[in-house]
Amino acid sequence: MSLASERTLLLWRLAEGRDPRDPRGRCFSLVSLLLVTLCATAAGFGSCRAMAQWAPAAGRVELLRLGLRPCGPFQLVGTPSADTLGRALTLVRPADLEVLLRVRGPGLLTVAVDGNVLRGSGSIDFSPS
Repeated sequence: MSLASERTLLLWRLAEGRDPRDPRGRCFSLVSLLLVTLCATAAGFGSCRAMAQWAPAAGRVELLRLGLRPCGPFQLVGTPSADTLGRALTLVRPADLEVLLRVRGPGLLTVAVDGNVLRGSGSIDFSPS
């Protein structure tokens, strides 16, 4: 599977989820908030405050790829604050997120949302050859 198709699959899977936030006052889509969180976590930023600091430093092109949209007369890309990320992540149930991100394929290792490998998720043959 190519990187582009994996990215498309991830976006498609995240868009399947229900947004638990109140529709009034949403500035960012849940998908873009989750993608910012995933990318910042992969870059080593663990807290919501650190993730909010990572986002502006990521660059305009990367933010557009994550679904953050430009607005205003200068077409600046706004980034979520630490409070916005914290509220959104508090409302998302880990079990729902795990179901959305669970993509199985040949030779892939299933990893839970908390980073642990799921028991019985692999098909390793320990028989002597």
